[in-house]
Amino acid sequence: EIPGVGQGSFVTPPAKGPLGMSRYSFVVLGDSRGDNPTYREIAGAIASANASFIVHAGNIVTNGTSEDQWTSFFNISREYLRGAAFFPAMGSSDNNSRAWYRYFDRAVAYYSFDWGSSHWAILNSVAPPPDPESYWKNQLAWLDRDLADHAGADYLFVVIHHPPFTAVSENKAEASGVAARVVPLLEKYKVSAVFSAHDDNYQRHMSGGVTYIVSAGAGEPFRDAAAPITGVTQKAEKTDCYVLAKAQGALIAMEARAASGRVIDRFEIPSRKP
Repeated sequence: EIPGVGQGSFVTPPAKGPLGMSRYSFVVLGDSRGDNPTYREIAGAIASANASFIVHAGNIVTNGTSEDQWTSFFNISREYLRGAAFFPAMGSSDNNSRAWYRYFDRAVAYYSFDWGSSHWAILNSVAPPPDPESYWKNQLAWLDRDLADHAGADYLFVVIHHPPFTAVSENKAEASGVAARVVPLLEKYKVSAVFSAHDDNYQRHMSGGVTYIVSAGAGEPFRDAAAPITGVTQKAEKTDCYVLAKAQGALIAMEARAASGRVIDRFEIPSRKP
């Protein structure tokens, strides 16, 4: 029994929306970190958006082993969870906790789903012990097959908690390590966009034809994004945020918004098909 949630739509979400569906909306957030004033505001804004589904890029709670924090998260998220499917990625503070796998009814933390003409691959950048390298090897082999099998999708999205590109100085070495693992596959399959969290702010980067979005401002505290990458970083701001996307057939219009309603960034992702 999930505390405080009506239908539990995030446990067994629909695999895809209506066949051929080209108009729908979704939200991407990250680093909510449980119970804090910022997340309460963001959750209210998401509920008002009435999105078809929600993607969480990780760090759902501050400590994945705390049942109290999970209970708080579900209670605060109750309104938007009632009406939207919920697709989470594993975050560093969620840390492969048993609670994550139990609540979201998943045996493995990398998986994929379809919605309309878009295909989503969710990765786990928090490779668990005892053999993280073998985990990465298996996960990347799976990703290669998954993207190949869906190469004809109008939109290909990948979600990975640790961003491959960052404007946060202290995270650059970590980001380079992630990029070395995943960017070759992302560029090989011409992925539309990659969503990440972890950095506690908002960022958008463009590299190799792929858009990289860091939607990591759904909790506190925030971090400076003061080290943009020349020729890659399009936007970087220390702010609360979530991304609201509206699919409109040949393109998906995206807005990064603060809880107040302020538009932080606005951009479009075109269909991969001409």
